Amino acid sequence: MSVSQYNRHEAIVDAEHLQHFNIGDEAGLRSDLQGWIALDVQELWIGVQSKDISDGEREKTYDALRLIAVESEKYPVPAWNADEKLQAIFRAALAHDPAKTEEMRTRNWGKNWWVK
Repeated sequence: MSVSQYNRHEAIVDAEHLQHFNIGDEAGLRSDLQGWIALDVQELWIGVQSKDISDGEREKTYDALRLIAVESEKYPVPAWNADEKLQAIFRAALAHDPAKTEEMRTRNWGKNWWVK
């Protein structure tokens, strides 16, 4: 996929999410986001196992997977809980660096996650 195709796809997906928001379709927005994130997790997992990425990129990818895994603990997603493949990825990400996992679990999840 070219960069142009990827950017076009991302823009359309973002516009679709905004449309859900604009028409008050919270359930549709939540469902779409949960579906896309589940696919993203699987792609990130493939990437983290690749020999073609640097150690730094691998750690950043584990950080992203860990963030999603902890968020799913705080705000469970039934479809994710029923997906053994996703659960195995989450378990691996959480176990990869237990100290980072614990730090992430103790964050204030009552505000945006990127604000410490």
